[in-house]
Amino acid sequence: MNHWDIVIVGGGIAGASLGAEVAGKRRTLIIEAEEHCAMHATGRSAAFWLAHYGGAPIIPLSMASRPALEQGWPTGERSWLRQRGAVVIAKAYRGLWTAMSVETDKAPRRKELSRAELAPLVPGLREGWDFGLLDSSCSDIDVAGLHNACLTEFRKAGGTLKRSTPLRSAHRSGGQWVIDVRTFTISNRLNLTVALLAPLYWLSRGIPLWPDIAIHLAAGAAVFVVLAAAFYAGMMGGGDVKLAAALVLWFPPASIIPFLVLMSLAGGVLTLVVLAWHRAKRREGRPEIPYGVAIALGGLAILAPHLAQPFLNHFA
Repeated sequence: MNHWDIVIVGGGIAGASLGAEVAGKRRTLIIEAEEHCAMHATGRSAAFWLAHYGGAPIIPLSMASRPALEQGWPTGERSWLRQRGAVVIAKAYRGLWTAMSVETDKAPRRKELSRAELAPLVPGLREGWDFGLLDSSCSDIDVAGLHNACLTEFRKAGGTLKRSTPLRSAHRSGGQWVIDVRTFTISNRLNLTVALLAPLYWLSRGIPLWPDIAIHLAAGAAVFVVLAAAFYAGMMGGGDVKLAAALVLWFPPASIIPFLVLMSLAGGVLTLVVLAWHRAKRREGRPEIPYGVAIALGGLAILAPHLAQPFLNHFA
């Protein structure tokens, strides 16, 4: 069991920025259910900074955040803001009253615009829209840059990030929180070990460098490229793709297609079993499929005869 001072659930912009702030002060862990951070709201965000957003309760918070964003917090590498400006338009002057009702001395006052002043700012503006309110403080926020900087600072400060680690449950016990997580991660260390042991296998079998070993390498690269498409389609995890490509290095080229077929069949059966169990438990959301099991079964079915043959030859 691991012990942490702070556990942050979710590695989006909220979790990453909080982690960047506290990791240097407390032992901090971020757990992210997805294989990569920022795959949902943060990854789709086209955020902007606006002084008057949210009305009187929020304006002080917005104003306090501006200097940090301009100075490139937390790394200081560059500003995360790009000036854009925002215009509220109305057909009648009273149409601006709602927007003007949040004017406060805690934020820059906006400028009222006439039709003549609106025209160059809003090309193609239809007739009748004759009144406007300009907020020149509005700026685009580089969310991706800010998010990456927060994760960089988080790791630099000693924070730990665990991806593909959904939170299963949390409860209080003995004055502290106890959390239960489930991970379906196939580590890069494991995949690298499988790949690096393949040359020793080639050497033990006396496989020539050319063209046989070159074909093995090309086959591994081809399987990686093909399965990467499945990864980008959300059908496989990145660790699954790497494991399959590493295993292919051990196979004779003629065994690659049978391996992929067996892997797919095992994956299909595994998916049906997991879905049935998920529904029987009446759980919500999409279940996690441990596809590494299917890859291992397919690889074992192909490798077992080849690995056993030299041993059996001693008894022939």
